[in-house]
Amino acid sequence: MEPESSVERGRRLKSKRNHVEADLVDDVKRGSPPKSDRNSSKKAARKKQFVADREKRKQRRIAKAEYDRITRNQSIYDLTVGPPRGNCGGIRPLRIDKSIRPSLNEYCKFALKKFNNYKKNIQDPEFVFVDVVKSTHGSPRIFYITFKAKRQDASPIIFQAHVWHRLDGSIEVFSCTIKKD
Repeated sequence: MEPESSVERGRRLKSKRNHVEADLVDDVKRGSPPKSDRNSSKKAARKKQFVADREKRKQRRIAKAEYDRITRNQSIYDLTVGPPRGNCGGIRPLRIDKSIRPSLNEYCKFALKKFNNYKKNIQDPEFVFVDVVKSTHGSPRIFYITFKAKRQDASPIIFQAHVWHRLDGSIEVFSCTIKKD
């Protein structure tokens, strides 16, 4: 293929320009807006969407700052609010109702059993589970539970347990300790 001469190139570009101008004249005769107006309306829509997205990001930053301020001095077991919407993961408070309470009771008993086995060297009587006080949870079925347990003929003591209920049904206790005041 031979290279295009500058004269041929000029003719080709002039022809192309004439076709574009003819299309523009046809659009005006038909009453449709010129292409430049259509592009400007697209630009305006994109700018409007950009401004809306920027406002959403600003609101998310404000919500995240408020969440950080509220939870700054709270223990993971004592959280009262969850992270703002849109934030993946995080620890959230768990509403304890009759559907979740049996599972939490089971996790607490399992954690307390591990605690009693660890303290078996000491000649203290074993702790017995009393009731769940509150709980928070993380993403893949991880629970931070505050519960009451007591020894025989003694007043209840507050415990905190970090428990993971695996997908295979097993329960892993990461920690179970007496809550420090």
